[in-house]
Amino acid sequence: PNVTFYFVDHTIFRNRPDGVYPAPQTRHDVLMFYSMWNQAVARLVDRLSPDIYHCPDYHQAMVPLYLDRPVPVVAMLHNAEYQGAILTQEMGTKEARWFSKLFHLPVSRIMSETFVDGGFNMLKPLLDYAKQHQGGWGICAVSKNYAMECAQK
Repeated sequence: PNVTFYFVDHTIFRNRPDGVYPAPQTRHDVLMFYSMWNQAVARLVDRLSPDIYHCPDYHQAMVPLYLDRPVPVVAMLHNAEYQGAILTQEMGTKEARWFSKLFHLPVSRIMSETFVDGGFNMLKPLLDYAKQHQGGWGICAVSKNYAMECAQK
């Protein structure tokens, strides 16, 4: 089969001294990367109109918040309980305003679509999207054991 690769480039994407999994995730530059990456991927998905959007991890899980039209998604959960979550404090409107500016989304959407259990979670938008548009289908786990673990929680 023919496979086409698309590359997205920006200074923020190239200046990543910490690699793909930077720490801590609360750093402004890290969150700016996630913001820019999700917006860029969403524009690419909108432009190309693929049959399906594969989200390999929480890094791209906010893409649905930026899409102009629904597209079927498949998400691969690696460690859903911890990845993509910022739970350092109880977050409210003040923190939502900060995330709103960083992610270029309205405060109301940040609060309703990314806040869970008092924290910010980048995986929540994708899971909610799959529930709303696909009846929850399309959420996969990296292994049978992890799938069973997720099902028990």
